[in-house]
Amino acid sequence: MDKDRSLFESITIYFTRITTIITICAALFIIIFWGSDVNLDCYILLEIPFVGLLTSVPCVFLFHKDNLSKKVFLIRNIIFYIYVNIVVFFFGYLFDWFRTDNILMLIGLFVDVLLVFIAVGITSYFFDSKTSNRLNKILENINKEE
Repeated sequence: MDKDRSLFESITIYFTRITTIITICAALFIIIFWGSDVNLDCYILLEIPFVGLLTSVPCVFLFHKDNLSKKVFLIRNIIFYIYVNIVVFFFGYLFDWFRTDNILMLIGLFVDVLLVFIAVGITSYFFDSKTSNRLNKILENINKEE
């Protein structure tokens, strides 16, 4: 039961981070490539969290709390980055987020995915290291009391 809760919490944390950053980057992408006066379909409010969910679930399994060598971590990141691009471009095409005949828009989406990927990695590292430091201090205090 505890593992299920931990898994759900991890998915929720990644989903929140990814979807928040996607929303910010999507807003910038829309302004840059579609213009500030574009009329958007309200379905985009469901599409962004849907893509966020599809990209957050594998995060938990690829980067679970086991000890990873640098090589394995790098390989997992590359695989995950490729997966994220496939998901974003596939569903972006279905949801009409970009025009396939506009090379700048395609490059912009690729850069957008890269920015989201990097931003999520940095925020995850920052928050996870804070949690790790806090837990280490608690363990240190427990060891001192013994």
